[in-house]
Amino acid sequence: MRYTTAIIAGCALLAACNSKHGDGNTAAGNTAAGNTAASSFEQGFRSSYRTRFVDSCTAGAKAAAAKQANAAVANANFTPLCSCAADKLLATKSVKELMAGPTQADQETVTKACLKEHPIGA
Repeated sequence: MRYTTAIIAGCALLAACNSKHGDGNTAAGNTAAGNTAASSFEQGFRSSYRTRFVDSCTAGAKAAAAKQANAAVANANFTPLCSCAADKLLATKSVKELMAGPTQADQETVTKACLKEHPIGA
């Protein structure tokens, strides 16, 4: 499982895909319009975050895997692994937490869990 460390290191590059779009506070007020705007913002942000996360994760994992001597790892499809990691983060983090970027511990936790679901080079 030497490649696991490389994959986690590649996914650690995800911190670079942090989105700094304000401070996580969206439309203020208790009006229906304010709640709708907040909801629309959150939906749009989460969708955009997932796309950018998967793209960044896949690129980082491919770069890390290219350094491996194991051809099965170097030629692996990382999209299912990265999609899994994105979905796990989106399911457990608020928009404000996502804007701050996943912590190293969060990245390792979701990557390890997703590697069990989507093994690479097995």
